[in-house]
Amino acid sequence: MKKIFKILMVALAFTACKNETKKAEMLENKTTTWINSFKEFRNAVYQDDTEKIKTFIDFPILNEGNEIWHLIYQNNKDDKSILSLPNETKPFTEADFNKNYHTLFSEPFINSILKIKTDILYKTGSFETVFIKEDESAYKIYASFDKNTNKLELHLYCEKSISYEENGEKFEEKGESSTIYYFDILTNNQLKFRYIRMAG
Repeated sequence: MKKIFKILMVALAFTACKNETKKAEMLENKTTTWINSFKEFRNAVYQDDTEKIKTFIDFPILNEGNEIWHLIYQNNKDDKSILSLPNETKPFTEADFNKNYHTLFSEPFINSILKIKTDILYKTGSFETVFIKEDESAYKIYASFDKNTNKLELHLYCEKSISYEENGEKFEEKGESSTIYYFDILTNNQLKFRYIRMAG
C-alpha cells in the first residue's frame, strides 16, 4: 500500500511540475510575441520580401508633415517634388510603397537593424548598434521600446564627411541626419509601422 502511495505521489508531483512548466512556456510565448513579430519584420526586410513587409503596414500611411515623402524625394534627389508637396498630409499608398520600398527601408536601415540583439532589446527595452562604416559615411540604430505606450522606435543615425573647397582652401565637415521609424505594438502583439520623423 505504501509503495502504491509513493508511486501516486511521484506521479502527481511530475504532473504538477509539467503543468507549471507549460504555464511558464505559455506566459513566455505571450510576453515575447512582440519581439517575435519584430524578428519576422526584420527577416522580411532582409529577404526583400515586400509582400510580408506589407502585413506590418496599414495603408495608406498618413505621415504628419509629409516626412515620409521628404525622405523619398530627398534620397531620390528630387527637390522639385519636395517643393511641390501640399500643406495637407499626402497619403502614402501601397502603390507608393511598391515603387519606393528601397528608399523607405534603405541599405543603412537594413544593415543596422540586423545588428540589433533582440534578447537585450526585449529584456532592457533598448539597444544601440555599433557604427557601420562605408566609405565616407557611418551609421547605426538606436532601438527603444516603451512598455507603457507599447511603442517601438528605430532611430537611424547617419554621419557623412563632406569635403569642399572655398577660395582655394580645402575644408571638411561632418554632416548628420536622423530618421526615426515609429511602430505600434497592437493588443495581439503584432508590430505595425506607422510613420517616420526626420532631423538634420
